[in-house]
Amino acid sequence: MTGALIEYHTKVVISAKSLEDGSDLSFSVSNVQESTASSVVWPILKSIGSVGVSMGEFMPSVSTSSVVINNSYGSIGFERKFSDLLERYSIINQPILIYVCACAIGEFDSGDYELRWAGVVKKTRERDDDISIDIAGRGIEDRVINTIVSREIFTNAPESSLGLPLPVIIGNAVQVKPIIINDTSESSIEYAYGTNLVDYRCDGISQVYAKAHDGDYVEIDGSSSVSTQLYGNTYASGKSNDTMSNWEIGHRFQIGSEGDIVTAAFMRVYKSAGTAAGVIEIKLYVDDLLQNASSSNWGRAPGTVLGTGRYELSKLSASAGDYEIRVNFDKPVILKPYQNWFISHKLVGDTTGYVKKYYDVAVSENIFIKTTSDSLWTEVTDYKQYWGLLGCHVYDTPPTSISRWAGITIDQNDDLDEMPDISKIDLMLDVGGLNDSSSGAVTGSAYQLIESPQHAVELLTKQFNGSIYTGGQFGSEHSATWPQVNNNTSQYYRKISGKTVGATKLSSFIEQICRASASRLTLHPSATTPIGFWAWGARSEVSDALVDDEIEIISIETLGTETIINAVEFFYSEKLVPLDYITGSATGEFKSYSARIYSGDSSEEHYDLCSRISEISQECFGVRELSSKAQPLIRDEVSARNLMLSVLLRNQFPLKLVTFRVPYQRFKDRKLLDVINISHPRLPAFFGTTPKASPATYDGAEVDLTTGYHLSRAASCRAQIESIRTIWDSENTPQIEIVASLLNNPGDPT
Repeated sequence: MTGALIEYHTKVVISAKSLEDGSDLSFSVSNVQESTASSVVWPILKSIGSVGVSMGEFMPSVSTSSVVINNSYGSIGFERKFSDLLERYSIINQPILIYVCACAIGEFDSGDYELRWAGVVKKTRERDDDISIDIAGRGIEDRVINTIVSREIFTNAPESSLGLPLPVIIGNAVQVKPIIINDTSESSIEYAYGTNLVDYRCDGISQVYAKAHDGDYVEIDGSSSVSTQLYGNTYASGKSNDTMSNWEIGHRFQIGSEGDIVTAAFMRVYKSAGTAAGVIEIKLYVDDLLQNASSSNWGRAPGTVLGTGRYELSKLSASAGDYEIRVNFDKPVILKPYQNWFISHKLVGDTTGYVKKYYDVAVSENIFIKTTSDSLWTEVTDYKQYWGLLGCHVYDTPPTSISRWAGITIDQNDDLDEMPDISKIDLMLDVGGLNDSSSGAVTGSAYQLIESPQHAVELLTKQFNGSIYTGGQFGSEHSATWPQVNNNTSQYYRKISGKTVGATKLSSFIEQICRASASRLTLHPSATTPIGFWAWGARSEVSDALVDDEIEIISIETLGTETIINAVEFFYSEKLVPLDYITGSATGEFKSYSARIYSGDSSEEHYDLCSRISEISQECFGVRELSSKAQPLIRDEVSARNLMLSVLLRNQFPLKLVTFRVPYQRFKDRKLLDVINISHPRLPAFFGTTPKASPATYDGAEVDLTTGYHLSRAASCRAQIESIRTIWDSENTPQIEIVASLLNNPGDPT
């Protein structure tokens, strides 16, 4: 149990819950009697399996192990054994902590214990005079991170929306499809599009898209209010009037760079005194025949009717004067940008002659007329008449105090009873993702957009306490390179922009973030904040240097070509709005991505650099491509380029792993993914320029080996810790067992 002037104490603290009232209790067991301990520590610990953590490609995995304690009668008091406690207390699924103290012989102090491992109890097993406690490491506290549409949160949600997850959105200009959460009012439809984390809220909509009549999603500007006139001629009083024909009259207008959602139209008429009869039909046409409303295409119809409304003239007052005729269309119409449109009106069934056209004799304009239903359209010049269109107002829904979701509201004018069903509009949104809180708890700046990978991980690991998201497992054991990722002037800068898909577990989304940002998540011994963050960046400082008489090398393993990547192609900047052959970068399964990066693209600036990195690897091992072809969490070119370079630089040659053991006291402070130096004769050390070994030299001269000098050949290798475990021998003396990857890829700054 003791080494040279050192003795080791191991203590296990086991938490328990009362089966009567749920109260908390803890038991401590040790491998030796602790007479100086301030609390009761039973000396009944017999053995511990190895405990620790290992890195996967991006995420750590914790070990399972077991603790064996003495369960004989009288071991913890008169005729009392440990398992007697389990009649009234349960330790299943409760925390278990393992501590080690290394001290000079006879100078033990319980305050010198250091936490080596935190986990939970999985099950217990009694056999003879022992009780074995199976334990599992405490990893990420996994959970679904989305808000799910339910009646508890959205009391008016339609059946079709229940159970749908709202995505967690990180970064800017992310495209999402909103979900209806309240359609009880015809004039106002509420949607949710993303998950809010109470004080950490989405940045809001930056662009709205709606599906037009031809299937294209088009940008929608949206009216500033439901009563704002979108297009047409602004009304002026005191103008002229004259007999209104029963011809269909069409007025041309053009849409600019952004479209609109139109639900209603109006026109001005003059009415003589008396009760009018008949109806006025108002129609909205799209110029889908591409005539561009030109007289050179005389005789062509304005196009396809997309909306129709009828106004009963008998509803007008009997008094003489000019009146507004307003109709709602039978369905909402999406006005597509860069397109000619027509609004037409026609008097039908009037037998009184009271209704007349209202116009300005001082202004002329071109109109289209159709004298009968079978005749062709004719373009003529006439006096200006007054008409207009009304549309929908789209805006961010104000968040509630405990905000679980971000949303938008679409309103339409409700002056008329029968309104078109705006809930049928097919929408897409460009939105900003989660912002920091008002106190800047994550980024240091109030309401700062969360877009760096480490800030995203820190925020997502916070936990809801019933009123706010706070605390969480994110600690302070991070690589020195991690701030470089968040610095937009750094050559290693990269950011995240994307969303979850479906109901997503925390661990799954964090892994996606790490994969998209050349980062890795680490775990360290901590009961509360074990999570650390490692980011690929500038050359890492060496945290320790080991020589051959300090370590015992167990094995050296070189893995196969599955660890090599020397060609990178992936697609990024995902869009939900369908792309065409100009805006898209690919077809097939990647057709929704607007950008592509390829290390072998000779037309790009990065080609020469990528070729220098990968040419020897490709010569030795053939072309080994990155298997993940889609990066939905990357939206910008700089992040894509840095991810590509990190993959090429770190994976040129087969992964080489060295497993070794070190005395506990010598290496207890090292952490997962620390970079270290190792000098040992068993490590590869070529030296010189030929496979034939040269005689040993010192200070430029060959050494005489007959004089009794002890010589060994060893190179100093940089390595990164991929697994760190504490193991105990039969006398409960701890050691550290390490698996480290040799950093043998030229050019990799790690």
